[in-house]
Amino acid sequence: MRVGRADNLAGLDAIRGVSALYVALHHILLFGFSDDLAVHLQNGRLAWFFTHGPIMVDLFFILSGVVIAEVYGGRLKQKAEVGRYFMARIARLLPLHWAMLFALLMIVVFVDRGFRVDSRFVTDGNAGFVSASVCRFSPKAFALGLADLQGFLSCATWNYPSWSITFEVICYALFPFLYIKLLGVGRTGAFIALGLFVAAAALTSFGKSEGFLFKGAPDFVVPLLRALTGFGVGVCLFRLRALGEIRKSRAWNIVFVAVVLGFVAAMAAWRVPTAALILFLPLIVMSCLGATGWIINGLETPPLRLLGNLSYTIYLSHAVWELAAARIVSAVVPGGGLMSHSRVEDLLVISGASLFLVAASYPIWRFFEMPARSMIRSAYAAMTASDTQGSAFSRRRRRSVYAGRQAHLQAAARWSDREPRERGRDRHHHL
Repeated sequence: MRVGRADNLAGLDAIRGVSALYVALHHILLFGFSDDLAVHLQNGRLAWFFTHGPIMVDLFFILSGVVIAEVYGGRLKQKAEVGRYFMARIARLLPLHWAMLFALLMIVVFVDRGFRVDSRFVTDGNAGFVSASVCRFSPKAFALGLADLQGFLSCATWNYPSWSITFEVICYALFPFLYIKLLGVGRTGAFIALGLFVAAAALTSFGKSEGFLFKGAPDFVVPLLRALTGFGVGVCLFRLRALGEIRKSRAWNIVFVAVVLGFVAAMAAWRVPTAALILFLPLIVMSCLGATGWIINGLETPPLRLLGNLSYTIYLSHAVWELAAARIVSAVVPGGGLMSHSRVEDLLVISGASLFLVAASYPIWRFFEMPARSMIRSAYAAMTASDTQGSAFSRRRRRSVYAGRQAHLQAAARWSDREPRERGRDRHHHL
């Protein structure tokens, strides 16, 4: 994030980057190297670290609500800005999504030599996935992925983290027409809306995990509700900050540290339900919005700012690296897998995987994602400028034609006034 662009958002990109890296580690270490390593990590002393990875996606939705409300809340009052808003969102999400989809296609076609079912993939119930054996690498899932409809499948898609992109786009589409209404509510309304969204998010998670809600409902209902409620929480938090309820203060630094430590401790407790962990997420974002001084300075250090810039790339590309790592390890390592035997080795594996994900994501972000985003925005700006110039030319042309007609009519009127006098002079001359 560029601090100069909006100091109100300072620190949020770092949180997004850490969350994206956490989700990527959750997937690549459990699915990318070997079954033995996955079993060891899931049952070792650091098992808690790999248990709650999916909850970070709910944090993404909250952060998106805050950022979109901050950047576009005031602009969309002008109708001309709505088109720019949607084009900016398309440029932000879809080019990398399509690129990773085709990268996975190349691996499946040229390495696996044909479509097949990836039996090593472990389903993620929190995301609404039911059976990975149905369509992980099916042509149907690929076609739906091209249309960004993969989130509506009841199975893991090719680039399985991209399920959230489907519902992120839905939230973006609803913002100019629905969520933006929240930016006009007062203090009481903002608090009530925030409470309702948080309660709905916790109820969705608890009802899904305990099985007393959503029986017989389509599988996309849960992830859709996760997105809608999380995004709504973010918009409400922005509104409270705009109303002065979340002001920059050193007291928020203490709250931020306490909430983050409490969140980590709750995850380490294992038995804490996901619904309880979700309650920490709005507090993390709220305290970050109010934090100042050393907290924000720490979150805005160059490494964390870089991680924030790479967050979307890490999140959307790590399935490619997971699949590639699985193929490379099975072909190179004796026995077809990697294994760690101690906590120190576990930490080395986590650190090495983190460095690899950052190093592999940087060139994608630097040489593809950013240029593609700029190219799409520039093309749209040129197109709208051309339309504006064409409209201006048409208006000038219509004004010119109208002025010409008016001059012709005035000249005809003057001639008709002179014509009788001219005829009279002609008769007098002949006499």
